[in-house]
Amino acid sequence: RKFGQTEELSNQKKSVTEIASIVTEERTIICLITKEYYWQKPSYENVFLALTNLKHYCISENITRLAMPKIACGLDELQWPEVRTMMRYIFRNTQVQKLIFTDNKYSKEEKLKIIEEFHNTPMGGHQGIARTIKRIK
Repeated sequence: RKFGQTEELSNQKKSVTEIASIVTEERTIICLITKEYYWQKPSYENVFLALTNLKHYCISENITRLAMPKIACGLDELQWPEVRTMMRYIFRNTQVQKLIFTDNKYSKEEKLKIIEEFHNTPMGGHQGIARTIKRIK
């Protein structure tokens, strides 16, 4: 809906475990199909097969960077550590970098503690603002 091309995705008539995609000027938007109906729960097997198809798609289209939310978690009730392990296994030995977006909220105190740990400890080592922020990310 955000990119205004839901009808184009529907017209691709993809089935469970396949991926649908739309290409805009700025990016490729990929939808993993992990269940037949929106109200169903996906299985780990369907997620695994969809991620495998995603890997093949990325390789065939020379996509080296993915940005995605935590998939199949929350209302889908799958466990993120399991899905993350699948992703690591499937995408091992590829050039595809994955950036996973989370909705973790940190208090001001927690943020300061993270910055302090990455900056003030012997492991962090006073590397300047830009390098410290990069390491935290």
